[in-house]
Amino acid sequence: MVQMLALYGLFAHRMISGRVRACRPMLARMSDLARAGDSTLHILKLVNDCAYGLYSGRFALSMEKSAALRTLYDPQLHGGVFLQVGADPLVSVLTAEMHVHGQRGNEIEMRAALAQACAHVETIGAMLQRSWADIFGAAALFFCGHGDEAEALVADGIARADAQGAAFWQLSGRLWQGSFAAFGDRDPAAGRALLEATLPQAEAAGAHLVLPLFQSALARSHLAEGAPRAALAASRRAVSRLIRSGEGTWAPLVLRVHEEALRRTGHPDRRRRARQLADAYQARSGATIWDSVCRRVLT
Repeated sequence: MVQMLALYGLFAHRMISGRVRACRPMLARMSDLARAGDSTLHILKLVNDCAYGLYSGRFALSMEKSAALRTLYDPQLHGGVFLQVGADPLVSVLTAEMHVHGQRGNEIEMRAALAQACAHVETIGAMLQRSWADIFGAAALFFCGHGDEAEALVADGIARADAQGAAFWQLSGRLWQGSFAAFGDRDPAAGRALLEATLPQAEAAGAHLVLPLFQSALARSHLAEGAPRAALAASRRAVSRLIRSGEGTWAPLVLRVHEEALRRTGHPDRRRRARQLADAYQARSGATIWDSVCRRVLT
């Protein structure tokens, strides 16, 4: 168990730092330990398999491992695991399911995963994870077109994180809040201002996961404000980080924003390449929402 907990922690550190591709080799070692261990070891391995599938954009893998974990998970046996690793395994995979279902257009299933995650947190008393469920659930709602609901839920998550002194979720919530505004129609300049205040904090803290999307939101705010060159500079940073890290969850949107910045600055060949990459990521994940999202935020 000690070795698995150590690997679990190292995996989490790499993932939060945005080194998604570098997480993959650790899964083989975790598999070796899980084969020789009890159900808790298997569950910890499955949590990380699910996370890798989500953040690399391999949604079929994420859902396969989530289903396997659901089969094994027993609240009586595993409901206290969060005390050892800081996160309940079932809540962790449910937050992944929210985004897979949401991006595949399965809104009923997305809302069911969000509701189950929030209820399970309450049942086992893992209240520090409630801000995670709120904030991550808000992101899934936002890209499904429910902006007002997403803004209310992310505000709830930030309030919980502030009350708990949960610094990571305080920062993450405000990054998402800024991104919602930057991708929205009401006040993209306010979103840009919030992102410009919080992105350097995330960089300094080493919390680099999801930064390509947040930088892409910054690019979109520049597009909305009629500053395509500033948008291109931001989208280039987003794509560069995306490619280096191996992150794929929101890659189709990041690349579509970059495509639009290239279009508005007169780079037709690079624009076509960006769209080809966006389509390839979308095909791999099975996501279906990005055409409608891009019609909403890029036209």
